[in-house]
Amino acid sequence: MRYIWTKIYLNLDRALALLCFLLVVQISCFFLFTTHPYLKISFSTQTARPKSFVKVDGTRFTKDNKTYYVVGANYWQAMNLGMESGNRSRVLKDLETLKKNGFNCLRIMAASEGPPGEPYRMYPALMNAPGEYDENVFQGLDWFLDQLKNYDMTAIMVMSNFWHWSGGFAQYVHWADDSRSIPYPETNGGAFDSYSNRFITDNNIRDTCQKYYLNHVKTVINRKNSVNGIVYKNDTTILAWELANEPQAAYVQNAHEIVFQWFDGTAKFIKSQDENHLVTTGTEGKHGKDWFITMHKSDYIDFTCVHIWVDLWGHYRSNDPSPENYQRAANFARGFLQDTSDWSINILKKPILLEEYGLFF
Repeated sequence: MRYIWTKIYLNLDRALALLCFLLVVQISCFFLFTTHPYLKISFSTQTARPKSFVKVDGTRFTKDNKTYYVVGANYWQAMNLGMESGNRSRVLKDLETLKKNGFNCLRIMAASEGPPGEPYRMYPALMNAPGEYDENVFQGLDWFLDQLKNYDMTAIMVMSNFWHWSGGFAQYVHWADDSRSIPYPETNGGAFDSYSNRFITDNNIRDTCQKYYLNHVKTVINRKNSVNGIVYKNDTTILAWELANEPQAAYVQNAHEIVFQWFDGTAKFIKSQDENHLVTTGTEGKHGKDWFITMHKSDYIDFTCVHIWVDLWGHYRSNDPSPENYQRAANFARGFLQDTSDWSINILKKPILLEEYGLFF
């Protein structure tokens, strides 16, 4: 998802949820993520704690030797709200609500990049310069993970971002080459995408970017939680490490090889640091079969993932209330989910997770 602030039409939200449910029943390994602004609030205390790591067995997830079905939500702001100066009472209410409504996993940021003063992004950042952390934000992440244990919930930890709203790839590029300002999409249109993709494709800076990024990955994986003393790589609350939110296809010479090397090398590095947790990519799947396979075929990637934003991709017009407009979006979503699940299950032999869907308007 490009932006952190979203609104979703309720009717399409329900339709896509039904499609996802049907796919869960069909392939027994689908993972439903949704951001739902119409969620009703109610409360019930939970005391269960995760006992083991989530694993992959063929094309299904397992936990405690049982098939593990996951229903989750994106909760980007977790570490900031979890700070002492954040809004911990809101977090606890949200967790109560989510648990009561059947959610058992949250997809959260385990990275945000500064420096202070840059526009269009979340603050305060976890990392204000390469290797320079705001300990208060890190402790907010510690606290949040510790709270999840009380609700028998897990987290997918997103380690960076193609988009700018958390700093992400573009900030790494700027740290490696500050000869020009970041061309934010709010003011520079399509220039941002090629700028952010330099993180992977630019021979002049990608080694430096990767060094900064992998140092961050290593720091997070090996962090000792300040609340409960558990090292992150040993924490059963964490379901998986995600390389980044929505890394994109590249349009350079030998693009598939370059992009595969980044996915494969990064996932391999994570596995060298942590043998306990699963690893996934964070990709949308919107670039077609060849790119889907390139981004997920590494032996170090445990499961695939997709996102669906029908209006951003041109399959829904937000100013058109006609049934035909809605049906076109629903048909695309159904076909997209079927295609990507076929590629994942039948070709790659891996489970697939739907991490985001919705509408902007």
